[in-house]
Amino acid sequence: MALRAHGLIVLGSIVTAALPVSVADAQSLSVASGRDLPQWLETWSPLTPQGDLPRKLPSASVALPSLLMPAPKVGLFWSAANPAALPWDVSDKRGDIAAARSTQDGTYRRPLDPAATRLTQISGMGWQPVEKRGALIGRTIFNRNIKNPGTRSDVNDPYGSSPFVVTDSSTSAVRQSRARLEGAGGWRLGNWGLGLSLGYDTRNTATISSPFARRNRTVQSGVGVGVVRSFNDDRLQAGLVGNWNGGKESISLFEYAQQGVLYALEGYREILPRETDLFYSRRMLDESRSGQVSLGGRSGAFRWVAYGGGGHFRQRLTSQNQDNPATDLWATTSGSGGIALQLPVIHGRALVTADAVLTSLTGHAEQVLPPRKGFDAEERSARAHGEIRIPPGASRWTGAFGLGVETEHRVRTDAIAKVSTTVDGVTPSALIELGRLLSPRMLVIGGYAIAGYSVNGSVPSPLSRGDIYKRFFAPELAIETSGSMSQAFSGAIRWQSSSAAAFWIAGRYEQLTPRGNGSGFRPTGDRSAGTAWAGVTLAGGT
Repeated sequence: MALRAHGLIVLGSIVTAALPVSVADAQSLSVASGRDLPQWLETWSPLTPQGDLPRKLPSASVALPSLLMPAPKVGLFWSAANPAALPWDVSDKRGDIAAARSTQDGTYRRPLDPAATRLTQISGMGWQPVEKRGALIGRTIFNRNIKNPGTRSDVNDPYGSSPFVVTDSSTSAVRQSRARLEGAGGWRLGNWGLGLSLGYDTRNTATISSPFARRNRTVQSGVGVGVVRSFNDDRLQAGLVGNWNGGKESISLFEYAQQGVLYALEGYREILPRETDLFYSRRMLDESRSGQVSLGGRSGAFRWVAYGGGGHFRQRLTSQNQDNPATDLWATTSGSGGIALQLPVIHGRALVTADAVLTSLTGHAEQVLPPRKGFDAEERSARAHGEIRIPPGASRWTGAFGLGVETEHRVRTDAIAKVSTTVDGVTPSALIELGRLLSPRMLVIGGYAIAGYSVNGSVPSPLSRGDIYKRFFAPELAIETSGSMSQAFSGAIRWQSSSAAAFWIAGRYEQLTPRGNGSGFRPTGDRSAGTAWAGVTLAGGT
């Protein structure tokens, strides 16, 4: 979910460090992770995952109603994540602080998704200029997530690109606490701009009163350094940004009054379940490095940005139950590029914003004991989105209308298990939100969004595979290779108490349902998520 803070909150977030979108994390206010905010409010985060394309459930729209957020922004900072562009891209002041409560449940889920979750969140986000040559932005999020019944996964994101996933036989309730802080600052020196972004994310997960206990401790940090050169009286800008991101995830399993069974998944192959000893521990170390070049410009009120770059990601996995343990390795090489455009239309009475992003990666797994290379991934995703925003006029009506499409192409091959899967999915979506000023101070908003997922793919018959494949992979692939539909209804009321402050409440309900017959391994039923917010927005001029 989103929020923004003013003045000291912005500065405090930057000094403390960072938070990105919860990109590939099951903690989400929507059915799908990483769908809490629009892309332009998430891209700038130094903690945005590099070298990973998580597999997500389809979702109709971002969680927070669009008309509660500012009109989309386009620039080298907002679109290409270059903090050095902040002095050019931030000319207004805005801050939001909000609290949210979300629940999610349903039988239509993958084997390693939690059966039900209850998420409580407090968050804040804000930006503002600093004198005439600088600008700051900061964000903070605090979560408490209860998964009950829990998930069999021992890792935070079991549906990332990596084939190495630790699971166990427990479905006991799990409590996760999370704190995420991030910020960025930029300073202009004539036609040059310099910028820095910082981030820090920590999560603690533990079972609740379980005879077979699970603990997960995760820390992640990120830093981005950027430079921008402005030409032709700021009508053209060129930028370069480099990012480093690293983290550690530690898993510990304890037997108290019940023995557990451990499944250390290694791609699609059949593995031997093992009864845990009194104690089991595994550690994963992640590191990514990436760079990006960007070019942007403006002509009157028209703005455009184009960018592209690449990066490398490495994950090392070791057992902590032995001295000098062998290390498994997952490594990816990724590339991405995109464009963003913005133009006022109808004599300035509406704003059109469009963007498109393409990301691809190749990944390879290597196991030390026994020495073997067997799992490879070729994955690609593309997203295009357009929005028309109409501010309130003499009629007192306002609106946001959006169209989008997301595509994915995934080929995952396990040479040892002699299994290959191909998924080509497409998800078109549409959004409409209308708002009406009932008085100069009160705005009422209602919205509807829909997305339909269709797919072509090829996967092996589960009947020809072993028990591990049928239990952990067949239901997931059955969802990925069959159609589904997501619909969301939202509403909000905003009270403008003064020229600089507004209070608001909002609610949203989303339901994901399967379409077509599917295979016999596809779960039945549906999945739904409901969210309620209360917040305050602080805004000012330049």
